[in-house]
Amino acid sequence: MVSIKGKVRENDEDSILCVTLKRGGGNSDTTGLFCALADGMGGGERGEIASLLAINVASKYSTDLILSSSPDENLIKEKMMKIVEESNDEIKKYRKEHNVENMGTTLTAALILKDQLFVVNIGDSRTYLIASDGKIRKKTKDHSYVQELVDNGFLTEDKIRDHPKRNLVTRIIDGEIGNFADFYHWQIFKGDAVLLCCDGFWEPLSDEVIGKSLSTDKEPQLIAESMAESANDIDGSDNISLIIIKPDIRLNEKEYGESKTVKFEKKDGELNGRQSTT
Repeated sequence: MVSIKGKVRENDEDSILCVTLKRGGGNSDTTGLFCALADGMGGGERGEIASLLAINVASKYSTDLILSSSPDENLIKEKMMKIVEESNDEIKKYRKEHNVENMGTTLTAALILKDQLFVVNIGDSRTYLIASDGKIRKKTKDHSYVQELVDNGFLTEDKIRDHPKRNLVTRIIDGEIGNFADFYHWQIFKGDAVLLCCDGFWEPLSDEVIGKSLSTDKEPQLIAESMAESANDIDGSDNISLIIIKPDIRLNEKEYGESKTVKFEKKDGELNGRQSTT
């Protein structure tokens, strides 16, 4: 889990969250994991606040999602969509109280229960599901101008990263009506890796490079730090944030242990700090 400012921005407007919990008792315990990444927009503190408001709402739902009695897709979808809806309400409220016209955030959030991956996504941050050989098995679809060009046959996907309007998003959480998120449900296989990242990370790096980097046997945190450094060296014009999970089901107990782990990337004041509590 890494979040850095990059070489140009004065502030880190991204916020990230990971929560792991062990369910049940005895040898049959299973581990659930919930992660979320938000890329704030609006400049100055407004982007920071927008992303943090979304992460705070995601954090509120995390335990309930992980402790779901069964991976019921409809129930999980309803709860994960509520994260987006409540985040939108919080930003709307903040904008009204502080007379702010321009602020918003992307959000990509992933819930892992056993061998099931549930994802909610809005904006151009992404969640990837990557096979052990580095092949991109699944990834979320961007809500962006260039993605619409691709969908309508005016641009090929390999040209997205070079287009002058690649940063123009068509859907974000900004307190307005009609910004709907997408929901995904994918199966995880042995050796798969899950990546959550902002556009400041994936734009400088091809999907081939991303997949190859995540197919190594290195610890996820070491991979994340190395890849963030690479993205920053290549570009660095935006904040760079990513979360890497390698949720091999048979390695859950070894990887996560028995305690509750909550990690935050927060901002100033009471929301400050990089916390890990067990």
